[in-house]
Amino acid sequence: MAVACLALVVALGGTATAARTLITGRDVRDRSLTGRDVRDRSLTGRQIRDRSLTRRQIRSGTITGRQIRGRSLSGAQVRRGSLPLATLSHGTQELVRQGGPRGPAGPPGPHGPVGPAGPRGPEGPRGAEGPRGARGPRGPRGRSFATAAVGPQTTQVFGFVPWRNSDPTAVVGFAPGQMTIRTEEGGAGVDLPVPPGTLLNRLKQLDYTSRVDTGTGVSVGIEVFTEGLGLGTYTTLVFFPNEPGHSVAFGDTPRWRTTRDVGDLPATGTGRFTWEQVKAGLGNLFSTATILAVHFQIGSSDATTPSSGEVSRLTLGYVNAADPVTYRFGTHERRPRR
Repeated sequence: MAVACLALVVALGGTATAARTLITGRDVRDRSLTGRDVRDRSLTGRQIRDRSLTRRQIRSGTITGRQIRGRSLSGAQVRRGSLPLATLSHGTQELVRQGGPRGPAGPPGPHGPVGPAGPRGPEGPRGAEGPRGARGPRGPRGRSFATAAVGPQTTQVFGFVPWRNSDPTAVVGFAPGQMTIRTEEGGAGVDLPVPPGTLLNRLKQLDYTSRVDTGTGVSVGIEVFTEGLGLGTYTTLVFFPNEPGHSVAFGDTPRWRTTRDVGDLPATGTGRFTWEQVKAGLGNLFSTATILAVHFQIGSSDATTPSSGEVSRLTLGYVNAADPVTYRFGTHERRPRR
C-alpha cells in the first residue's frame, strides 16, 4: 500500500515533491482509498496486514488456488458446499468418487432392542435314530396262570366263549378238572380257539375227553363256507362221539355228518362218515372250505329236555404248525413258584 501511495504522490506532485516528502499510511485517511485507487498487481500479501481483510472485501472469483499457499487452509475454514466437484483437481476428484481409503473400524455400538419372534419355520427332516438305551429295571411280577389251564378267569383269554346259537337257558361253568355245559332245553355250546378264516385242510388233530350226564353227549361242530369265508355253500360238519371218554375226531370211525348237501357229501339224518370220506366227498372244495367257527355242543335246537355234559381235556393241532396244544379245563390251584 505504501508503494501505491508513493506512486500516487509522484503522479500528482511531481518528482520534487516525492523527494521532499514521503507519504506513509498515516498520511492516508482510513477508508479513503478504494480498490480503484490501487493499481492492479501493485500489492502483495506481505503488504496486507494479517486479518485486515474480510470476506466481503474480496471480490468473488479474484482468488484462485494458485494464490493460496499449500496447506494453509483446513477443512474448518472451507464452507460446506462452497467447493463444487468440478473446481477440484483431477486427482482430488478421483479420491472423492472412490470414497477415499477405508479407515479403521470404530468401536461397536450398543445393542439394540430384541425384535419380535419370527414365524415358525417348516418342520425339518427326521434325524437318524439314536442308539438304543439301557434296559430298564425288571417290573413287579404280575398274576400268572398255568399254561393252557382254562378256568373262570381265563376262558375268554384262551378263546373259549359261549356259542352264539346257545339257548337262553344255557349255562357254562367250571368245576375241579372239568368245564360243564348244560341247558334246560334247546342246544348249548362253547366256541373253541380256532380263528375264523382258517382253512379246513389245516386242521390236523382234534381230540377231547368228555362225560355225559343227560342227553346225547358232547359233540363238535365245524361251521364252514365252501369257497372262502362268506362264499359258497354254508354247512356244519358235526362229529358225534361214540361214547363218553376220549374221542378222536379225525380217526377212522364213522362219526361225521353234514347239515347240507355239499359236493358229493349228502346230508343224512342217520348216516355217518369217516373224516377221509368227508374229505373225498368235498373233493376240490376241501382245499377252499374256510372255517367260520368250531364249537362244543350239547342238545339240539329242537330239544325240549335238559342236556348237560362235561369236558376235561382238549388237544388242537394244525398242519405245518408247532406241537399240538392241550387245554385242561376246570378250577385249578395256583402252585407257588420255587
